[in-house]
Amino acid sequence: MEASKEGASLRPRFHLAFPVHDLEAARRFYGDVLGCNEGRSSDHWVDFDLAGHQLVAHQSKSPGTVVHNPVDGDAVPVPHFGLILDWEAWHALADRLRAAGMHFVIEPRVRFKGKPGEQATMFFRDPSGNNLEFKAFRDDAAVFATSHNSAALTRDEAWELLTQWTPSQALRQHARAVEIVMRAAALHYGRGVEDQEQWGMAGLLHDADYDQWPEEHPHRIVAWLRQRGEEELAYAISGHFTQWGVVHKSLLDKALVACDELTGFVGACCLVRPEGITTLKPKSVRKKLKTRSFAAKVDRTEVTLGAELLGVELSDHIQFVIDALRPHGVELGLQGRVDKPASGK
Repeated sequence: MEASKEGASLRPRFHLAFPVHDLEAARRFYGDVLGCNEGRSSDHWVDFDLAGHQLVAHQSKSPGTVVHNPVDGDAVPVPHFGLILDWEAWHALADRLRAAGMHFVIEPRVRFKGKPGEQATMFFRDPSGNNLEFKAFRDDAAVFATSHNSAALTRDEAWELLTQWTPSQALRQHARAVEIVMRAAALHYGRGVEDQEQWGMAGLLHDADYDQWPEEHPHRIVAWLRQRGEEELAYAISGHFTQWGVVHKSLLDKALVACDELTGFVGACCLVRPEGITTLKPKSVRKKLKTRSFAAKVDRTEVTLGAELLGVELSDHIQFVIDALRPHGVELGLQGRVDKPASGK
């Protein structure tokens, strides 16, 4: 492949991603011993600048086999190798591969949009099954950039990721319900309107990786958020189940625990009532909580601990969740048989 004629700064550079058993040991070797500067990183991988070439060490439990790590919503195969091209050369290659009928492991796309590390990427295999990545950066000087000064994650981006990762309509509906409750919680328990977007996205994305990768939940979505610079969201989601042992530091962390399981349980209560959420009271919810066979997958301990984390009475918190969901009963399928008048029960 020919080098760019526009100058040495845009020359193609080698890119190699390889598995390691210990990221910190890799940092010590490539950084301290070999003197490579460190670029971007996550809990799963770290970039190194080897004389201008890009090495990426990926954490792997089995370094001798192909593994997949999350990078901005993609499951990236490791090991892989390739080149960093200039922007025009990358697009020309992508067009040529499409015309040749190439089957892509990861379709040509732009990732880290709006960030210093914004890059075009595509993955495909050679005839022996080796994974190749060819990439290009809008700003060639940003190959190893680490700054995260771009705009915060938007709700539209969060919803797009959820729909990509979560085929299940039931899980999408649960995510939407928790989003609604968390937005209300920002007003009720948090700082108000300034917290609404962030708290809502915590509810929307807390189970985003569960449908396709239940054994990796919540590590994939946490890693994706950290790559986007959304540390507060990532941390809250990493601890939305108390048995994971994460310390709940902020009101966001505590509210997500308090709202997740209870929102699902309140929804289950609505589905067995003729009037749905229209006439639901905390007393009915508490009665159902004592019936272990009802909505058996809901962890009652989490419901209790959630209210305790917020320092509120459980009945009051149940009423808050009901009040938050009631205006959205039709959207969430919780309205019951709206053609019948409420009985007042």
